Amino acid sequence: MCRRKPCPTRAARRTSVFAHDMLVIALLGLPLAAAPGSALALELAYAVQATTISIPAATPADELSIARLVGEIRIDGRVDEAAWSSARRVTDFLEFQPGHMSTPSVRTEAFVTYDEEYLYVAIIAHDDPRLVRASLRERDDMFADDWAGVVLDTWGDASWGYLLIANGYGVQGDTRLSNQGDDARFDVVFEADGAVTERGLEVELAIPFSSLRFRGDTGAWRIGFIRNHPRESRRLYSWPAFDSNNSCLLCQFSEMETLAGVRPGGSLELLPSIVASQAGALRDGGDPSSGFANDDPSASLSLGARYPFAGGWNAEVTYNPDFSQVESDAAQVDVNTTFALSFPERRPFFQDGSDLFETPVSVVYTRSINDPEFAGKITGAVGSTSIAYLSAYDETSPIIVPFEEKSAFAQGGGSWSNVLRARHAFGAAGSHVGLLATDRRLSDGGAGTTVGSDLLFRFGGVYSVGGQLVASYTQEPNDPTLTEDVNGETFGDGHTADFDGERFRGSAALLGLSRSTREWSWDLSYRDASPTFRADNGFVARNGYRQANAWTGYTFRPERFGIVEVRPNISGGNAWAWDGTSKDLWLNPGVSATLTAQTNLGVNYVHTFSERFQNLRFEDYGRANFWIDSDFSERLGGGFEVGHGESIARRENPAVLGTGTSAALWATIKPLDRLVIQPEIAYQELNAPDGGELFAGWVARTRFQLQFTRELSLRLVTQYVDFGDAGISVEPLLMYRLNPFSIFYIGSTDRYTEFAEPTGFARTDRQFFLKFQYLFRS
Repeated sequence: MCRRKPCPTRAARRTSVFAHDMLVIALLGLPLAAAPGSALALELAYAVQATTISIPAATPADELSIARLVGEIRIDGRVDEAAWSSARRVTDFLEFQPGHMSTPSVRTEAFVTYDEEYLYVAIIAHDDPRLVRASLRERDDMFADDWAGVVLDTWGDASWGYLLIANGYGVQGDTRLSNQGDDARFDVVFEADGAVTERGLEVELAIPFSSLRFRGDTGAWRIGFIRNHPRESRRLYSWPAFDSNNSCLLCQFSEMETLAGVRPGGSLELLPSIVASQAGALRDGGDPSSGFANDDPSASLSLGARYPFAGGWNAEVTYNPDFSQVESDAAQVDVNTTFALSFPERRPFFQDGSDLFETPVSVVYTRSINDPEFAGKITGAVGSTSIAYLSAYDETSPIIVPFEEKSAFAQGGGSWSNVLRARHAFGAAGSHVGLLATDRRLSDGGAGTTVGSDLLFRFGGVYSVGGQLVASYTQEPNDPTLTEDVNGETFGDGHTADFDGERFRGSAALLGLSRSTREWSWDLSYRDASPTFRADNGFVARNGYRQANAWTGYTFRPERFGIVEVRPNISGGNAWAWDGTSKDLWLNPGVSATLTAQTNLGVNYVHTFSERFQNLRFEDYGRANFWIDSDFSERLGGGFEVGHGESIARRENPAVLGTGTSAALWATIKPLDRLVIQPEIAYQELNAPDGGELFAGWVARTRFQLQFTRELSLRLVTQYVDFGDAGISVEPLLMYRLNPFSIFYIGSTDRYTEFAEPTGFARTDRQFFLKFQYLFRS
């Protein structure tokens, strides 16, 4: 069921959040996953409940007129204020998943009005209140519930948009939808509340114009309303109607008339914070009897400032920022990969405007800016051209050194990083052309620069062509001690892997053509990277290759016997070394299905006809994979994944073809509306042809989340890793979040390592930390 080799992990396949679903529609035109179920008869019984507000319904129009607020609105989750009677009301919601522009079994009403400071949105999602799913969760952790909200394209060019929603407890959710992807970690300050009433789910939002990025007046905006309705299937309704045969989702929103008196800019934001911590560790990390030593407590102050100028320009600077994460990254099983692993960006400073830096060739990976002392950025637009500039001084600079079959890692000293991006939108279908330049200068010598251009052109409603060309220039540091693990290796025209001050140029390219419809979709792509291509500010873990891929899939919708959709597909590809030598040739047929009760499953088989690795040739081997994921109940959901077959043991010297099994199991348990437990475990093994074990191990992680109120929560994360040196981490955290940026938390991280008997597990390091941060707006 995957388009590429190897297949993505189950984390990339789960479709339990709306952000991922919308990305699939926007980029591929593919169907969405179904969702949890309950009795359809009960839904129909409550489909025509009356509302206490009587207003003539409006029909979708090319341009939505919005009346100014008359009276006052209190955001309490109950749409009962008289002021809503003067708001614009729309009722003609249609289902776009799994149905296609069909009439829903339940009614939905949306209301919108405004004053000079806020855009007000209310939605009445009529339903049997006994069936409404609502959880008291952390912000952005309620996408499996009933929810409703608004989508705003404030640039009006269909390049990206805000999704702002709330559930029955008023828990907020927001994400940024764009043609390059979606980002559920994107945060917006707005007010929201929700309630489960006798009419069903009611939601009210008050969105400050100061929280939105836009230019000039609001006449170019596009707007739409969304409702999630998880019952026997997970159904999504919208106004205006979304045609999933149109690959440009954002193009289908309704245009707005200008909101009188609303202008961008003018509100200074200050974000001071204080961080305190104390760390401790064994005096001798290899000797548990050496005693535990605690460092002196330390504290630091930081300050961020942001000012939105008129015309949609925003300037943001931060000094001595605390970019630490309150939760460690989930462990990834990397026992059989030779390439570096990427992790998602969680730091708020890099979220605003980050969509501009996302391109098919990952030349910008903001986690490469590891520990900045100073960072600043400017984002804005001139006409249809969006511009972003980022600059930062990093005190410790990670360096990824890519090769044809592996990547190495080096830790440099201080560096200045600069990134400049311009993207011009054209046409009416979210097309754009862009330029991107990056530069990093190491304080101790060495530099890396990239310059490139990219294009996305949508045409015919269902077709798109895209590509990117990037050139790089690298000057290595003159310090071979940084690359001791790979010194002596060569690449390109005799360059050495040693950091010995060499200078070289490289290039990378990508070209793709796709067709996206509700039934039949396909894409073709080609990409390459020369042996001397590097992107110091990006995430390029492999070079020296050329690769062509093809994928096609068809969707059947029998909608009987509990089957909602069936999606057979087949993909294949061929990879070559830079000199033209065949590296890999594979074929990957598969089929996935969506069933009622929000259940998804799939099976695929990856057959490799021939692969060259470490100058050895491996012929005709394959691996089968099966997975299932279900949120069949509001209180319980989960799934598993299993794969079995042959794989190359890539870290063996020489490499060998082994037979093995991988498996993963996960669950979401909600015994109370305010308590969620999420355990998961992954296992992987590979055995040599003679039966000997090449590797075996597992990772277990459990996340407990107890939500006292929408603002106050207690979280506990435990993780056990049984690869190499076995270890346990325990991470409790008490957090109070007033809004995405005003936050207080206190927590600790304890790590334990397994030593020989009789010691067993012993604590090797620990850290206590607290943070207070508050957003001031003038």
